[in-house]
Amino acid sequence: MGRRDAFATVHGIDSTRDVGKVIAACGWKHRGARRAAGRRSVITRIAPTPSGFLHAGNAVNFLLTDWLARTEPGSTLHLRIDDMNLVRVPPRFLDDIFWAVDWLGISVTHGPSGPEEFRQSYSQLQRVDEFRQELDPLLAEDLVFGCRCSRATLLHRGPGVVDPCLGHGLAARPGESSLRFRSDRFDASVIAASGVQVTELVDSMGDFIVWRRDDLPSYQLASVVLDRELAVDTVVRGRDLAESTAAQLSLAGPLDADRFTAARFVHHDLLTDEAGAKMSKRDGADALRSIAATAGGRSRLWRAARAVGAAVGIALP
Repeated sequence: MGRRDAFATVHGIDSTRDVGKVIAACGWKHRGARRAAGRRSVITRIAPTPSGFLHAGNAVNFLLTDWLARTEPGSTLHLRIDDMNLVRVPPRFLDDIFWAVDWLGISVTHGPSGPEEFRQSYSQLQRVDEFRQELDPLLAEDLVFGCRCSRATLLHRGPGVVDPCLGHGLAARPGESSLRFRSDRFDASVIAASGVQVTELVDSMGDFIVWRRDDLPSYQLASVVLDRELAVDTVVRGRDLAESTAAQLSLAGPLDADRFTAARFVHHDLLTDEAGAKMSKRDGADALRSIAATAGGRSRLWRAARAVGAAVGIALP
């Protein structure tokens, strides 16, 4: 069984023909996902990164999250802007997020109202020391280790190969080393809730980074801490992030994120470009502003979102 087939099997993916036809008619392609059962009253979020102009895939995720929250009485939808990976947030990309939320009609109940409020009160870069304190339980339980290996070294190391830095007691030193979560400490029973098997997670992510070499928290750590603070109990994301879900569930226990551990995860289809590749902000793939300026663009986007949502039990209210 190939890697792609194995992934599909793990996630129970069914590439529904009807979904594919609708999305193809909209000018995009899709990848399948698992249908999720409904539940009432949720706390969820959309979590864009201001690293480029948002594209059709981002918009579909926003719409599905919003639709799910709207159909569950008493639900909460947070706007969580992830700027941790950016030394500087380009104003045009931050503005684009607020424009998109408005143009799409997303019913955000909590979060920054605009770029200025975000910079003053919501930027994650202002909270690095707070995130650093979250390392204490991970270090106390021997769940992380210092690693000096470069990205290139890790890419060339095959799955299942023990990191030579493990057991050396290396500390995280800015510019020299990072902290990684020990893959031999993955909890299979917890990870199973994401639809990913431990073997899949080890092969794809291995000892994933928790604290980066540039002295900032990783996406996985920051995401769990933020979702814990927001009391998130429902996460709607593309199925390409299913393994990130598994990694985050591994962190949730020691970080006392009990609500996140018991959360509902909906991993939906991805929109892809004409070559079948995942859309990327760097590629300018179907930038949302271009769609908005095109006749029939909104209808085309909504049709694609309905088709993707149908596969996971989310419908326009």
